[in-house]
Amino acid sequence: MTLAIDTLLARSVNHPTLYQELTQFLFQTFEKNFWNEASEYLANQALSQGACQLPDRLTFRLESYRKMKVGLQAPDIHFQGNLWRAGEISNGPTRLSEVEKRYKLLVFGASWCQMCQKEMNSISSRYEDWRTKGIEVLFISLDTNPKAFLTFTKDLPFLSVCDYKQTQGKAAQDY
Repeated sequence: MTLAIDTLLARSVNHPTLYQELTQFLFQTFEKNFWNEASEYLANQALSQGACQLPDRLTFRLESYRKMKVGLQAPDIHFQGNLWRAGEISNGPTRLSEVEKRYKLLVFGASWCQMCQKEMNSISSRYEDWRTKGIEVLFISLDTNPKAFLTFTKDLPFLSVCDYKQTQGKAAQDY
């Protein structure tokens, strides 16, 4: 896969429009199919070369893969707003770095997202087993409506937080 990415980028580098379209297409394809290693590699390759300017939105998305490369330390999150667990305010941590479990699974989603609803059910059913294995789950909502957020998270056994800023909140921007 890396050889194909290198070849395609090298052959299109002298054609800026083609380079942009190709990078966009590859990245969308990799993300759609959850090919994270390929997405990360493409991000590093496309952002490392300076011959072609990429659109800001694509650059931002590629940069998120470069920031989350395996082996790097994840950005700390200061939880904005109340932290909830099972519909009740938690006196839990105020920052991601204060979560005591060794492994942390951050899940970004929203009440209006149908896929998120399915994923929350799946994660909830596995949560206790994961917790005994040293994994803490934190749901970071991209909702803007407090009532929708609280209704959606009232039965979730893990920590949930929402700053009501959708993708404009600090946690969403950092990740």
